[in-house]
Amino acid sequence: MQGKAEKPSSGYLTDYLVGEKWRKGVKFPVGDISYFEFYDIIVEGITYQNPERNNADNIILVPEEEDVVWNSKIGVYGANGTGASEEVFLEGTAVRPFGGKQDNSQTNTRIIFEGGNVERYNNYVATVAGHEHGGLVVSAEDNSVALPILVPDGTGIKMYALNDSSKRIPVFEQDGESQPLQGYVIFHGGTSTCIMFRKGDLTTFAPGYKLYYEDTYTTAYIGLDPIHIRFESVGKNIYTEVQLYSLTNSGQDDKLLFKGRYNGMHIQEGSLPTREYVHLEGMELDFQGGSLSRAGRGLKYDVEFKLKLNFNSFKEVTDKYIPGYLINGENAIRPELGGLAYHTSYNYFGDSAGKIDSTEKLFSIFDSPTNYIDSWAFTSDGMKVRYEKPKFEVTDGAIIITASKYFLWQDDEREFMETDLPLLRFDWALNIMAGHFLLRRAPFESINAPGSVAVLGYFESEIVEEEGAQMNKGTLYIVGSRLEPGQITRDKIRVAGSK
Repeated sequence: MQGKAEKPSSGYLTDYLVGEKWRKGVKFPVGDISYFEFYDIIVEGITYQNPERNNADNIILVPEEEDVVWNSKIGVYGANGTGASEEVFLEGTAVRPFGGKQDNSQTNTRIIFEGGNVERYNNYVATVAGHEHGGLVVSAEDNSVALPILVPDGTGIKMYALNDSSKRIPVFEQDGESQPLQGYVIFHGGTSTCIMFRKGDLTTFAPGYKLYYEDTYTTAYIGLDPIHIRFESVGKNIYTEVQLYSLTNSGQDDKLLFKGRYNGMHIQEGSLPTREYVHLEGMELDFQGGSLSRAGRGLKYDVEFKLKLNFNSFKEVTDKYIPGYLINGENAIRPELGGLAYHTSYNYFGDSAGKIDSTEKLFSIFDSPTNYIDSWAFTSDGMKVRYEKPKFEVTDGAIIITASKYFLWQDDEREFMETDLPLLRFDWALNIMAGHFLLRRAPFESINAPGSVAVLGYFESEIVEEEGAQMNKGTLYIVGSRLEPGQITRDKIRVAGSK
């Protein structure tokens, strides 16, 4: 196609008559839109693949349902085959709120939007379990819209913005349907490729996911949260076409959730605070006991550890990295508990800010079972693993965590043996996050989200190698392949770098 046409350029937003209806579209007076096989149009942060177009009039149409104003931010991108896309049009500044997350840390529910701007509209309404609530409170400070009630997690919420003609524009929907929808590619720094969705819940929709790219694939993802999945394993930014599939319990491809390519959405490393790994005095991980047992054709270990934390030391160090860390409700925290549990995302301090004065109160921020995933995840080496939701118990100023992890092969015919167990390492760290640090995702406006500043752990910052794996010095680990069914005794616990 490139040999027969000139690349479209000099586009502008205009009105265009389709049948008997006037529509918005981007018209190109120069070049020919047949130059590209595929187009994406991004309207105020919402990506539409293969939009309507009229080749004769050289126009790409804005989807009919879109609420477009004179300064709406609109981008048009073209691509051929599976190649990278090219920007052919980008204008406007207005971006509606998107990427909403329900927050119940205060006395009433807020929807905090990761992108866009809540001030794009003056009025919002929400329906909760069939009841409508109007007059919602808009906060530009944290890019949120607050409901007048506290809505339990899992209850259906639909939120709409009202435009100047009182038309309802959907901005948030949580109705029990977990299939991820309206995906798009973003980059994080220069080493990962991520897929983000406007709605759905990746943490509950499927036991695993597979990303196809450049004639290969990976199932090794990190940082899974309801609308975002990150593939650090690709080691770079993928500009060409990618496909994201959900997986079945047996590890087979199931549903195609996204097929497309990068269109300029990027989290710049320079926009984040520098994250450090810090050994915190008084932070310890003490093995209490455990066992290994068969679980069907797989294996399961149950372990108990004591998580120790010197609160005064924690406060002193966090104030050094984030002044007033514990008194700002927009700051957040995420426990890193590899080998013990998987926390879904992060927790804001919210109304607890200024009241956290002990280890017990700090733990209460993130100890709810709802914060942890207990679904199967697939690894790149053919395993599937699953944590149980951890149990926490306060005792003598420390926290006892009871945790379990299951191991299976993705091949349903293959039995998982003790010698198949990988190296088992146990993390105990706290990721401290500066609330609403600005992240720039070109070509859209800056967004609000907490940024990781430091990870405080019981281990040292120095990296050592043990059994062919790299880990922080002082990390507790077990050589899984040398375990046998029965009790796991203290002599099985090794300390990285202690030789």
